[in-house]
Amino acid sequence: MPMFRRRRRIDAGLLLLIGVVVAIVTFVVAWQSSDERVSRLWVGARIGEDGSAQIVEVVDYDFGANDRHGILRDVPGLRTSAPVQVHSVDAPDDVTVTTTGTPRIRIGNPARTVTGQHRYVLTYTLDGVAPAGELAWDPVGTGWEVPIEEAEVHVTAPTALDGGRCVAGALGATDACAVRQTEPGQLAARADALDAGEGVTVYATAGAPLDRTSALPAPPAAPQTSGLDPLVPGALAGAVALLGAAVGSRLIRRAGRERVPAVGIPVTAPPGEEARIDLEKLAGYAAPSPSLPETLSPAQGGVLLTGGVLDQHKAAWLIGEAVAGSIDLESGNGRRGQEVTIVRLHPGDADARPLLDLAFRGRERLMLGSYDTGFATAWNALGKDLTTWRRTCGLWDPDADPRWPGSL
Repeated sequence: MPMFRRRRRIDAGLLLLIGVVVAIVTFVVAWQSSDERVSRLWVGARIGEDGSAQIVEVVDYDFGANDRHGILRDVPGLRTSAPVQVHSVDAPDDVTVTTTGTPRIRIGNPARTVTGQHRYVLTYTLDGVAPAGELAWDPVGTGWEVPIEEAEVHVTAPTALDGGRCVAGALGATDACAVRQTEPGQLAARADALDAGEGVTVYATAGAPLDRTSALPAPPAAPQTSGLDPLVPGALAGAVALLGAAVGSRLIRRAGRERVPAVGIPVTAPPGEEARIDLEKLAGYAAPSPSLPETLSPAQGGVLLTGGVLDQHKAAWLIGEAVAGSIDLESGNGRRGQEVTIVRLHPGDADARPLLDLAFRGRERLMLGSYDTGFATAWNALGKDLTTWRRTCGLWDPDADPRWPGSL
């Protein structure tokens, strides 16, 4: 059954194509949605007597699916004469400080790239955090070009910190953020969902001196990355699409795509109505025969076999009329070689008579071998009649043409 095997191969190819297309589309969407962001920015400042501070900064940076060499950190007030240290356990942590304009800490290796989430721990000295006992410090800064999911700030001082408050947002914003005093001389502030260019400013006033400066709390563990490798959802979506398409194809195949009368075939439709059956299953009920049905002429059989009208089918019609006795075919030697003469012996039946009348036009003999207007007219009319018969005989399903493998 080559035809059925070919159809199955085509169906399998289409199913595979559907799965691949869905996988690619899902991969692209997942890739585009894996934007860079700061998953968490944790900053701790231990303020000294002179208003400067020792800073510990923990940056959990998610590069998503992008290849990057590292991160940049603009730090106004950075004491460039003091050590700047950076440490990362899973990413290049080479550090370079530039002092042109706002001091910038460049972290990473120009010869290596990273993707996904990585943690960077920075330590540096910052001047002017609390000049004259007035704390007004933005530990986040507005230089980030990516959003920050969570920002957490801790400040410790050798004095009480009175009137603590927190503001989050772009430059000039007045939106309050959460701030609390965890113990005397220690404030903790938090802001979530900061857009690129938004910062957090902590305010307080130095109060009564304390016996000692509290230690900063330990930074929390790195957050679990929420991003997946885009290949994972792409592969899963492709597999689900392939499975769904395969199940759907199987159900359609079991239901059948060919419509047949519910006679002589074990189908579920009521008698007299049409039922659906798969072509391969339908073929199992077909009984091949070496001869045409009695009511079918050779010309009609050829038309059904090829699915169209060809010249040989018209010639078969002429031979059929000769067999029926309506015409006779005589051969003879003409000037251009052997020629055939058609002799009309009988008017013909009701179907053949109009065509024979067109061909002979009152003549009894018609010589072939040169153009004849009457014969050409009858020849074309015969082709139209056979085409109409094919369309209206009920033995050919025109709706099956798009489902035939050769028509794809």
